[in-house]
Amino acid sequence: MRFFKKKEKWRIEKGSYEETARELSNPARGWYQIYSFRADKDPDIENLVWSLREPETLALLFFDIGAYREKPLDAGALQQLQSLLAFFGEHHRDIILRIAYDHEGKGMEHEPSRLAMVVRHMEQLGPVVMKYQNCIYILQGLFIGSWGEMHSSKFTGEVSLKKLYDTWSKATGNHLYLAVRTPGLYRKFRQQCELSELERKPYLTVFDDGILGSETHLGSFGMESKRTTGWSGIWNPEEEMEFLRMLGRRCPIGGEVLWGAGGTDHDFAECSGHLAEMKVSYLNCIHDSRRLEYWKTEECMEKGVFFGRTGYDYVGAHLGYRFCIRDCYLPKGNLCGETVELHIQIENTGYANFYQESEIRLESESGIRIVPDTDLRDIESGTVRDIGCQIPLKQDVWYLTAERKTDHRKIHFACEEEEQGKIKLGTLIQS
Repeated sequence: MRFFKKKEKWRIEKGSYEETARELSNPARGWYQIYSFRADKDPDIENLVWSLREPETLALLFFDIGAYREKPLDAGALQQLQSLLAFFGEHHRDIILRIAYDHEGKGMEHEPSRLAMVVRHMEQLGPVVMKYQNCIYILQGLFIGSWGEMHSSKFTGEVSLKKLYDTWSKATGNHLYLAVRTPGLYRKFRQQCELSELERKPYLTVFDDGILGSETHLGSFGMESKRTTGWSGIWNPEEEMEFLRMLGRRCPIGGEVLWGAGGTDHDFAECSGHLAEMKVSYLNCIHDSRRLEYWKTEECMEKGVFFGRTGYDYVGAHLGYRFCIRDCYLPKGNLCGETVELHIQIENTGYANFYQESEIRLESESGIRIVPDTDLRDIESGTVRDIGCQIPLKQDVWYLTAERKTDHRKIHFACEEEEQGKIKLGTLIQS
């Protein structure tokens, strides 16, 4: 008589991945407010800390250099920007940096009379930006125009814009995200044949301060087709939105939402769909107050954890990326010697993607650490990704954690978490 050893059976006793509606203090996404400073006036750094709001992780630093419109920046102005960048970096804010000559809507009046002076200022400020590049998320604009928005300026000719773009890109190392005001401006700097390079150098992007302000986002879009206007022209809303969807797969897009004509004609659900279509990562939490306050009066009717919450809550939670764990399981017949393959399904329910290098880790209660060959950048908005990795075949409790590589900031998942950002995936046990 022959005896057969009974085959071992293992299973994962899952943790709780129930989605939560709580605000996640995650980097490189969400609401921001504007902090304005003048290069010729010393900021009150000591009291600045009281204006920071939690759980915001973004800050738009508006640095007005209009007082130097006809002269080079002095050491005091450069030191002031350095102090401000250091402050926001020390307080764990990803900085959206906009440097401009005007904060009153008078671009022509406040910007330099000569392009050469703008170029000189860019060359002076570049080393300061490079020194604090790890805490700068996005550079907005090319200094010119009303509020630095690149309109109402004497330097909007194609030759001048190209000179400013080339200068600022070179001065800041050509690897920080540089956002320009419209998709049309983007295409002036990136020729059609260069689109294949987006995967390799995806650093040029768009900020839109006219979202929902009108059908054309207050002139960001046009009314003619790209066939008529050409690659560097201004396309109609449908084509520009399609272009932004493509761009938003690789680069962060954000700006401001406006009330616009007939603001109540666009309910929260319609607005949310528009933001998702644009792949919006960040928005101003102050402007336009009429639109934002209206969202706070609307009720979310979407099934799930946000049912009954305000539209403002829903938008805030879905700006940028939002990762949820949907399942954790052991496939049948996956035993491999002394290991077993554990699978985790992660969904990105946010409007946009995560654009920075990250690391996902599996950690066990017994001290084992495993780093799957996966990056959160690979999980695009609206998709689910199945991640598999081999773990030791022994009874143990497993946790999941994720962080941004540049500064080891935790990336929180939208589910119940253990302390220190660890999510309990489950316990591997023998049946």
